[in-house]
Amino acid sequence: MTPRYFSRAGMVVVLSVALSVVPIATAGAQSGMKPTRPVPEGSLPSNGQLHAALYGAIAAAVVAVIVVILLIRRSHRSDKSRTITGCVSATDNGMSLTDEGDKRIYALSGNTAGIKTGERITLYGKKINSDDGSKPLGWKTDTIFKDFGACQP
Repeated sequence: MTPRYFSRAGMVVVLSVALSVVPIATAGAQSGMKPTRPVPEGSLPSNGQLHAALYGAIAAAVVAVIVVILLIRRSHRSDKSRTITGCVSATDNGMSLTDEGDKRIYALSGNTAGIKTGERITLYGKKINSDDGSKPLGWKTDTIFKDFGACQP
C-alpha cells in the first residue's frame, strides 16, 4: 500500500469525523444550551445526550464500513495487478501493445475480448517476462480499464 493510499484514507476519516461533530456542536450553540457540567451521581443523561451518543455511534459505524469497503476493493488490485496504457497493433501471433510509459512492446494474452487494433486503451493485468531473450515481453490482460478511441499518429 502506498503513502498516497493512506493519505486518502486518512482524509476520509478526518472529513467523516468533522462532518459528524460540527453539526452537533453548532446545534448546541444555536439552541442556547449551556456547556455541560459534571452530572451528579444517580441522574440519567438527557434525551439530547442520548441522541448525540447515538448519532456518534452511527457515524463511527458508517466510517468503519466505508474504510473496510475501500480496503477490500483495494486488495483486489494488488501489486501483482497493474495497468498499462498504449496503442494496440496486429502481429503475426495476435495483438501487441506499445506502452506509452516505457515504450516497450508487449504481446497481449489473457482476456483480450473487446480489444481492437488501432485503439488506445488502458488494461489491468500482469507483465509476463519471457525466459527466452528473443521473445517479446507479454501482458496477461485481466480487464479493459478504459478505451480512449483511435490511436493518434
